[in-house]
Amino acid sequence: MSNSWYDRISKELPSFKRRFNSYESFANADWSYILNKKDLQKINQAKYLKHMVLMNQGNQNFEIKPLPKLTQNTYVKDIAILKINKDDKIVILAGNDFVTDAEFTLYDGSNGHVLKWNTEQEIFEIIPYSKTGFIADKNVRGIEKIKISNQSHLLIFNNNSNIESFKLENLKSLNLY
Repeated sequence: MSNSWYDRISKELPSFKRRFNSYESFANADWSYILNKKDLQKINQAKYLKHMVLMNQGNQNFEIKPLPKLTQNTYVKDIAILKINKDDKIVILAGNDFVTDAEFTLYDGSNGHVLKWNTEQEIFEIIPYSKTGFIADKNVRGIEKIKISNQSHLLIFNNNSNIESFKLENLKSLNLY
């Protein structure tokens, strides 16, 4: 194990510094000694590691609906839900994270996604870029719907880059439903 792992873990679990007084003692320990019962109680378990939407079924009951596999390739930093007509909505996802250290790569696998709900199959479907023209491939931190000259736009807020604008009329004209 590299020194940085010791440093990272000891920040999260201060008992590490008391138990391991050197990098060498940490490197030579087995996992049963590294993670004692007290430390294991502090660890939360993730049981569902997918991007998802929780559909409100009423009475405080929610149903998990996983998002398509293609959306799982990076962070989702913000979601916009847009009403197309009385009954139909689309979901826009944007993300990426370029602020990582040298030990990890950039999380830059997303160009943004536009999804529509398929009521028959009860799944989200990706509407390809070739149809929507929507792209959000930078270090996105937020998206916000606004009106500019009576036209709906989606502002895309990027970290260390320009704010971008996407006309929502482009999506409404696709006859998605």
